Amino acid sequence: MNLFQSLNVAFFGLTLAAVFGGLNKLQSPIEKTPVTIWIFVAFLLLLRLKMCLDDHKYFGIAKTKSKPFKVGFFVGVSSWILWALSAWAIPEIQSAYFFAGLAITVSTLWIVVAALRKGGAYREQYIWIATNAAFVMLLWAACRRNTLQTDGVTWGALSAALLLVIADMVFSKSIPELEQ
Repeated sequence: MNLFQSLNVAFFGLTLAAVFGGLNKLQSPIEKTPVTIWIFVAFLLLLRLKMCLDDHKYFGIAKTKSKPFKVGFFVGVSSWILWALSAWAIPEIQSAYFFAGLAITVSTLWIVVAALRKGGAYREQYIWIATNAAFVMLLWAACRRNTLQTDGVTWGALSAALLLVIADMVFSKSIPELEQ
């Protein structure tokens, strides 16, 4: 494992710690926590895990001495920090949705820039751009709803995001063991 892969895993660990810290800050007992929070936490953890695995694979083969890599790494770290902020903000759930959407937006912009720099996106990048756009729309739709109150629209948006990330994990090449 190289330095960049280690930092990627460390930031994933920071996000996990922030999830537990955020959940610990909730005012209500766990059994009274709205289901939308649990759906969001599942979404956040699964998508962050998928991104960590994708980044880990990338950092294993990337040429690190180029300016585009350095800019991309800075963008990646920015996204990882936003994920941790989202996890820490779980008690203020609208902020958590917003930070998660912002983290995905930052990552997506870098995918677009990288694709444009190479003269066009490859198949996997198109899928990332489309799924990330859907995640952002669903999260920001949930963000506009009434804080911790469970309603059908918020529940539906978060459930759709969770199902999409599960489908993405199953059908993508992020987890090679699923292909065997």
